[in-house]
Amino acid sequence: MNIPLSEINAIAKLVPSDPKATLYKALNEVNELKEYLRDPKIKKLFDIALKVEGLRRHTGVHAAGVVISKEEITNYVPLSNRNTKEIVTTQYDGNMLGTLGMLKVDFLGLRTLSVIETACEFLRAAGKKDFDIYSIPMDDKRTFALLCEGKTTGVFQLESDGMKKLVKGLKPTVFSDIAALVALYRPGPINSGMLETFVERKHGRKKITYDHPLLEPILKDTYGTMVYQEQVMEIAKSLAKFTPSEADDFRKAMGKKKLDVMEKMRSKFVDQAKSKNDIPNKLSTKIFDQMAQFAEYGFNKSHSVAYALVAYQTAWLKANYPVEFMAALLTSEIGKSAVNSEEKENKLVTYIGEAQDMEIGIQGPNVNRSHTKFSIEDQQGKPAIRFALTAVKNVGEGVVEAMVAERERNGPFRSFEEFTLRADSKQLNRRVVESLAKGGAFDGFYPAEKPEISRTKAMAAVEAFCGGKIADINQAMLFGEEKKASAVMSEHALLKNEREVLGFYFSGHPLNSYRRHLSMVSNAQAEKVLAGGFAEGAMVRVAGIVTQFKNMQSKKTGETWAKFEVEDLTGNVEICLFSKKYKMYGSQLGPNKMVVVTGKVKKSDFGEQNYELMAEEAYGLFDAMNKWARGLVVNLPEGILFDEGQLHELKSALGKSHGMCPVYFQVNAKGCGTYMIETTERVLLSDSLLHEIEKLLGDKTWKVESGF
Repeated sequence: MNIPLSEINAIAKLVPSDPKATLYKALNEVNELKEYLRDPKIKKLFDIALKVEGLRRHTGVHAAGVVISKEEITNYVPLSNRNTKEIVTTQYDGNMLGTLGMLKVDFLGLRTLSVIETACEFLRAAGKKDFDIYSIPMDDKRTFALLCEGKTTGVFQLESDGMKKLVKGLKPTVFSDIAALVALYRPGPINSGMLETFVERKHGRKKITYDHPLLEPILKDTYGTMVYQEQVMEIAKSLAKFTPSEADDFRKAMGKKKLDVMEKMRSKFVDQAKSKNDIPNKLSTKIFDQMAQFAEYGFNKSHSVAYALVAYQTAWLKANYPVEFMAALLTSEIGKSAVNSEEKENKLVTYIGEAQDMEIGIQGPNVNRSHTKFSIEDQQGKPAIRFALTAVKNVGEGVVEAMVAERERNGPFRSFEEFTLRADSKQLNRRVVESLAKGGAFDGFYPAEKPEISRTKAMAAVEAFCGGKIADINQAMLFGEEKKASAVMSEHALLKNEREVLGFYFSGHPLNSYRRHLSMVSNAQAEKVLAGGFAEGAMVRVAGIVTQFKNMQSKKTGETWAKFEVEDLTGNVEICLFSKKYKMYGSQLGPNKMVVVTGKVKKSDFGEQNYELMAEEAYGLFDAMNKWARGLVVNLPEGILFDEGQLHELKSALGKSHGMCPVYFQVNAKGCGTYMIETTERVLLSDSLLHEIEKLLGDKTWKVESGF
């Protein structure tokens, strides 16, 4: 239609992003759109768009649906393979197939089943040859203690923040409690108050009542609360003497919200409850209404119990064999979590953090010890988990399998040069060896006191190998007489490389070298906020690195807001930055950025944390330092006044960084005390400036005085 893309984008942005929004609704509610319609070309665009909107764009394939028939399927329904060459589908949709009487079954594949089997393999390899997950006791005290404490990261169905909070509140004591949780943790039961009633009745804070004695044996296990569709069927059979077939028809009518069928069922239920069990019409009507209301979100028990069994098995493994379970869990995430992704949570990193919190040692990748999966090895008498080589970014399964096979045939690799000669050279490209080096997989070839030295040597070896040279990097070339000798990489560079290829900081924390910076611009630590060390509503300022950053969208207004965590050296605190503040400060934020956030302390409504922050301001670390700095104090060591060369270099460094922050010299005069001298310099605080000062004068020779 020859309408410029810029104009189309402007129009599209005026349509509300609410999923329920329509073009017709937008045209009636958004005045700016009405203005566009004055242009005949735009009006024609909308005339066409209104006709197209809502039409099916394409045919789809159900992810797990399989249709089963007694004879050849083509005797009953037409088929198609236009969507894909590999999958043949029916040309009728699921609802039509059901109406025709066809049997349609959904087969779900759960990765958790692979986690359980991998953990069992670890146990069998460790000597428990006959271990069977289906023989574990269903009343294990350790398992229920773990659930009651909400330590359910990695436990099937129970690891979301909301579910953790619910599990801790419910404190399950029997298997049926877990099955009920799976059924109840959905919007319907939550919004109706059923979930809250269930928890209150479980702990005796609310009395369990039954409208009729016949309901007690049916609802006893769920504390008088209707949780499952099967319970509704049993009520229909027990109170109104429905046949099993009639009870199932009743369930289907409720599930599909067929109001006309349900009304017919109501009359039958009320009449038969009176004639068969002498239940008054008023009471049977009340019970029927409760069942009809439950139909809005009823769940089938068979599904809940099956899921609850898998949840219990993973919780049992975590409680009784934590190392084996966590190694299996980490293995399941290889290739599933994008390393160093900014878009979503990296589960691999989450589970490594969980393992470390459980005091399970995590050993880094090593070409002589790692395998394709995460593995278990002894570390000073305690079991630890060894990082899998396939979990290193850019390192595929094929190259690792070849590497491990060569190692098992001919023994460990003794040097980087030997590794390159023995490993499969076809698969050993630059990306692979560089990623292995960045992750520390070659550190064992270059033992040194500091990992920065080992890693520098490994990276230099990779550079030589990729450049077609064979060189012994342990020789003096690294620190020797060559003009282009490599400098030892900084801790910051080492950690950055690790995060790039492993997804997390293995050798330390990137904030360690910024400890002083953070203390100068913050007045609160994450640990104290979480522990309730500040009154609700108190305004505090935290500084750290952004983790788990998520852009959200308001359901009411469609505006963008953000939910993220700031991690300092004491812990993580969750922070909400709502739309108004997001417009002002959103650009300052992002995964792995060092930030300073001012916000109000608030009790957390959802999630594991007791307290969170509602952000009022958010700045990058050095933006914050410049905003609140009253002055940069440079401590001049004794004797420097006589070294004009150093003073000249210092003046030059300060002069290159123009800004608003005043500079003061602190001078220690022998026997005469300490003097503060105000200079005429005004600087912009930056990482490079502070590094330059330390390079000239030594560590900790500067301090930023903050005005807050």
